[in-house]
Amino acid sequence: MDVITARYPTAQSMIDAVARSGVPYLNSAAQNIAAIGTKLDKETQTAITNALTNPSRAIQDAARNTLKAANDTVDAAQATGRYAERMVSGSADILDDAQARVREGKVVDAVWHLSVDRVRLENDNAAKLTQESELARGIANYAASTAGGPAGAAAFAAWYTYNATKGDVEKALLSGIYTYAVGTGAANANAMPTGTVDQVFKKAATVAAVKGLAVAAAGGSQQEIMDAIAQGGGEVIVQSGQAYVTKKYVDPTKAKAQAAADAFCMNQFEESCADAMQYADAVRGQVEQARKIATSKPTLVVTNDGQWAISWNKDALVNRASKAPGVVLTYIGPGSPYREEMLRLRDLGNGKITPPVETTKVEPKVETKPPVLPPLPKTYEVTIAANGPWIDHTRFPLAKNYTNRMHFYIDDESVGNVFLYKGLNPITAYLTAGAHIFRFMVRVRAEAGGQIEQDCLTKFTVTGVELFNPEIIFERVDRRRGRVSKCFLIRQ
Repeated sequence: MDVITARYPTAQSMIDAVARSGVPYLNSAAQNIAAIGTKLDKETQTAITNALTNPSRAIQDAARNTLKAANDTVDAAQATGRYAERMVSGSADILDDAQARVREGKVVDAVWHLSVDRVRLENDNAAKLTQESELARGIANYAASTAGGPAGAAAFAAWYTYNATKGDVEKALLSGIYTYAVGTGAANANAMPTGTVDQVFKKAATVAAVKGLAVAAAGGSQQEIMDAIAQGGGEVIVQSGQAYVTKKYVDPTKAKAQAAADAFCMNQFEESCADAMQYADAVRGQVEQARKIATSKPTLVVTNDGQWAISWNKDALVNRASKAPGVVLTYIGPGSPYREEMLRLRDLGNGKITPPVETTKVEPKVETKPPVLPPLPKTYEVTIAANGPWIDHTRFPLAKNYTNRMHFYIDDESVGNVFLYKGLNPITAYLTAGAHIFRFMVRVRAEAGGQIEQDCLTKFTVTGVELFNPEIIFERVDRRRGRVSKCFLIRQ
């Protein structure tokens, strides 16, 4: 807080204003906004404070609601809870695995280059970094030899550097990423890895560095960083991320929904995070606990460019028994919901907008002619239903758990999904006559270990009202993997 008030002199006024609101949770919200307020211009800082101290109760209430909404965007416990609920609901539109992998990779690139490019710009080689972080890397060897391997060493280095530099976010990330690179033999004292580094490598280094930084920023001790390294595999929730960096969405018609709920989970391995079913209940209890803890100090740090916020739930971070990921990495740059809330608060303080007032307005009746629309193409009702057993897994016996699922697409449009323990409900679509493509997106695990993450496509033809029976065959490739050997639709 001392650092915040030094760089943002009006921060204490904001804290005092929300303290009088009688809503304790807003205290943390104000401090979080103050932390990001250091990245904003002076006029914006003053406008935010003016909105909170305005004598109008209506403007104060509107400002506090905006403040809380902005804080919720980067709140670790709540973000984890929302992610868990979406995972459990199996919403294909929000958490399609293939889409998440694309966005996840680009988020990793963004954080990777935030660290690596700085060294390339400042120095022709990594000698400067070696001098700055040699002590950190030496101590990190202890972590590498006891828990977590290179990822553990990277998290430890990020934790150590954040404390040694008194809160330098970029140096902490850089030290963690570089330590991972050195620890795996991918870099030496004279050169950082190039942009062609394997994506799994970048992901492991990035997640480890982000988690180590979060433990340090939360005030975690040396023992607590070791606990964090040992538990959970370093899981990090990413929200409102790459969709805003590129302004591109997989499906433009769903851009608004994707923008509001672009969230996924990553760890340092080439796997999905733990099944949300394992921690959804735990998160619900942690939200209230986090709200109580959050009244004392900020729960996030921000990169110097104001593009990324790292927030945390310290209990989940350092508790080995915790089943919930404890770190959230959020894009807060231009176009993000957080930045939009900040601009709304600024405009409120500048008097550019006023809180909405409920009024009854009678619109004059205007005679209009309905537009002439072109005729719609004729469509037929097509049903896809399991007529008896439809999955052959004799050569890859499936585990009986809640994670085995499939999503279904017709011509790249989602038409439904199924968790296999529930069974397949009939799927109905209205299609034009002619050829179409049905896609099975498979995400399953076997009883004896191993998994299948694969898409299987099959063509089918519509000539009228149709009923099809899906069939799919799994087989084992090796101890770790299986594959879909065949999939098809059979006309009934």
